[in-house]
Amino acid sequence: MFEFDRDFELELSSVELKRKNFTQIWKYGEGGSVSSSPILYDGVVYFGSMDHYVYAVECEAGKLVWKFKTGGQISDGSPFVADGVVYAGSYDGKIYALDPKTGKELWQYKVGGEIFASPFISGRRVYFGSRDRSVYCIDKNTRREIWRFQTGGEVCCCPTVIGKAVYVGSYDGNFYCLGAETGEEIWRFKTGQNLMIALPLLTHFRNLVCFGSMDSNVYGLDMETGKEVWRFRTGGWIIGQPSVFGDVVYFISQDGFFYSLHADSGQEKWRFRVEGGESDGGSPLVHGDVVYFGSSNGNFYALDKHTGEQIWRFRAGDVIFSTPSIYKNLIFFGCWDCHVYCLDIKNGKEVWRFQTSIKTPCYLPPPSQWFEFEVDIKEEEQELARREYGKNVDVTQAETMESEYSFKSEYHFKSEYHTKSEYR
Repeated sequence: MFEFDRDFELELSSVELKRKNFTQIWKYGEGGSVSSSPILYDGVVYFGSMDHYVYAVECEAGKLVWKFKTGGQISDGSPFVADGVVYAGSYDGKIYALDPKTGKELWQYKVGGEIFASPFISGRRVYFGSRDRSVYCIDKNTRREIWRFQTGGEVCCCPTVIGKAVYVGSYDGNFYCLGAETGEEIWRFKTGQNLMIALPLLTHFRNLVCFGSMDSNVYGLDMETGKEVWRFRTGGWIIGQPSVFGDVVYFISQDGFFYSLHADSGQEKWRFRVEGGESDGGSPLVHGDVVYFGSSNGNFYALDKHTGEQIWRFRAGDVIFSTPSIYKNLIFFGCWDCHVYCLDIKNGKEVWRFQTSIKTPCYLPPPSQWFEFEVDIKEEEQELARREYGKNVDVTQAETMESEYSFKSEYHFKSEYHTKSEYR
């Protein structure tokens, strides 16, 4: 194994360890974990699980209504209910349309890559992203493709329709605004890292759209032009996307803080330190004067939305990436420990928990294995190494040790791409 100090005795200042784009360089094992966000409709909570199933569970009793098995795991995206139909995407590359009462499959639509995030339905159209690098728009009645827009990276984001535009991010680091009817690019904004926005954007304020990036920033952009109005820098990546309620932006960062910002300026109002240091989690939900969110430290929090003071917290069995939903006096969220929890919204006491078909959680590596790294060594140091060890030595290609989970995903590749889709 190559070691800088032993083999070449390089000065620390001569070596820079760069974090390359966030990419899934490992795959989940089988398990029953729930990172999907529960969606409520007509007294039933719908959610997906890594055990391949879409579930329908009674909100108040916690009893199973039905479950439907897809051909792959269902990750961070939530089902979408529209016009009496449940829509869900799966790692098998399919969008499923299901009857909400019976779970019977109405139709399915197949694309060329895993579907990580939620679909979005507007009128007769279904919008969704895929790890084949494309954003799709299909007709929900005919199941025919209306348009397809290709980006430069995997699309692990939910396309959100606001007015006549579709807003969506990509692993190429761009946040796109597309025409909802045609898929034509209107503008794009380049961030410093990947975008992973699994749920619909409920984060626009007046003419601003707000989102977080793996580059540790939250951005506020002009919705019409894509020009940056403000950005707020944190100490860690943002996976659970910001939520805007009124004129305030709420979100959690991997640096272990939950933030409250002024939506018009991006200036901080307050911050709350979650237990255990570095921690991220799902998108928050505001109900009344309380903001609710889960964290990867296993705690589910209720904070005063004005001051950030803790009202109560509930300890679950594992990390929480799920965004909560509320029904009457109950609040629901999914957990990596293979359960969906139902709590009393007033005091955080458990009402019931529902277990998925597999009791064992999926393998979840430490955050250090979520990224690829590259070593950047100054040219003069490379020349010194060549003189000492021979002219054919390339220190940038030094052997490194990899764990069994550090192989590259089959979906991770670099490619040139067109600014406008070739399918229009």
